[in-house]
Amino acid sequence: MRVLFYYRGFESIGTEYLSAVLKQAGHQVELIFDPGFDDNNYMRIPVLRKLNRLDRMRERARVFQPDLICFSCLTNLYPYVSKMAAMLKQELGKPTLVGGPHPSALPEFVLSNENVDMVCLGEGEEAVVELAARMEKKEPIHDIRNIWFKENGRTIQNPVRPLIPNLDDLPLPDKDLFSRTGVFTSTVMVITSRGCSFNCAYCIHGFERSLYRETGYRLRRRSVESVMEELHLYKQKYRARTFIFEDDDFASDQEWLERFTERYRAEIGYPFYCLTNPRQISERRLGLLKAAGCYELFMGIDSGSEEIRRDRLNRKFTDRELIDTARRIKAAGILLRTTAMFAIPDETPETMTKTVKMIAEIKPNAISTFTLYPYPKTAIYAYAEQQGLIDDEVRRQIYEGLSSLHGMSVLKHPHKKLAYMYANMLPLFNLLPKFLQPLFLRFAQIEGLYWISPLFYYLFVPITYPTVGILRIKDILYLMLRSLLPEKGK
Repeated sequence: MRVLFYYRGFESIGTEYLSAVLKQAGHQVELIFDPGFDDNNYMRIPVLRKLNRLDRMRERARVFQPDLICFSCLTNLYPYVSKMAAMLKQELGKPTLVGGPHPSALPEFVLSNENVDMVCLGEGEEAVVELAARMEKKEPIHDIRNIWFKENGRTIQNPVRPLIPNLDDLPLPDKDLFSRTGVFTSTVMVITSRGCSFNCAYCIHGFERSLYRETGYRLRRRSVESVMEELHLYKQKYRARTFIFEDDDFASDQEWLERFTERYRAEIGYPFYCLTNPRQISERRLGLLKAAGCYELFMGIDSGSEEIRRDRLNRKFTDRELIDTARRIKAAGILLRTTAMFAIPDETPETMTKTVKMIAEIKPNAISTFTLYPYPKTAIYAYAEQQGLIDDEVRRQIYEGLSSLHGMSVLKHPHKKLAYMYANMLPLFNLLPKFLQPLFLRFAQIEGLYWISPLFYYLFVPITYPTVGILRIKDILYLMLRSLLPEKGK
């Protein structure tokens, strides 16, 4: 079987795992990568659309001549998945399968797309391998668990299989698939676990709990030996010099962390970045991370209002807990990146100001700002709908994946323009001297100037995102250069 994947904007570890299990089963795999220069979920610059080189993507697909075309789809990637599925269906006429968070939450909606033949719900490795094997042997496919099918005007809904209990049973992700596109260079993403022990109202993990209610949902972690094997491979093969651990719960298991950091420090020794949770950061764990080479920690703040965090976001951390944890991280000599989110249901100008003031008190080294995007089937989506912030038109936009975490809120929020101003301007506010912050804050509260606020976000990215942001900018510039040059072998 020849299996073609499409992905846009960034490296996809999920796609790399799917490619790895398919290759392990003897199938051929190819990727058409869309760099998304015009709209990459962070910046929307339509004039750069031609640099995406749709002609090259189409030609790669034609040359490969796939038997199956697969798409991994986040909600805000759905518009591009839909367009590419239409183009490839017209060009090649082959079966299409869409997996990932969006079709997992909205399988009926995604299957209603005339260019989508199948959707995969939840974890996809075992399902995709079974599908490819049966298609190759021309055996019946419509009873494969995790996959829903269209047949003669009806939808066949299969249950999900249990989550893979031992992640070490999976082959290492196939990073060659993305490496040759140039989407990453010396900074490599790694994930050591799946799942999360928390249940934030805006996160897809809450939906996954319900999806796997009957078969069981839990946080699963790879062994230290498996992770070290992967890191050694990337150090040698890709000359990796920085690692980004994308786990939602990286420091949750102290016993695992102790074994990992001891070996990482002795065998790898390169700086790394990871995500954490305020209740996971004890003095002991901070010491382990720092000694191993952690140069930056990402910790969510989201809102400076304790009530909004607790009642709307299900993040039950006190203000003092967040402030003290941030202080300990910075005192340990680790850079701190935090989050701030605006346009949350029930949020007022006063609670938004609380968020700004908390950021001013914490003074993180960098801050990632968002407008809340209510992903389908999340608890915050249900609440926003109940409160009248989602009507039929807003629901259509969310189902179609329009806008993003960095755009104007899709909700019918009474203070969405102010939220947009704060989200765009807070990263720069965070870096200003204290005596300038009140003046800047007053400017950010002029809702009528919301249209100019993205300039403050875009123009100052190199200084407001001094670490991971800079690495991402370098990768984008490299991709742009590659798009202008002839392809190798042409």
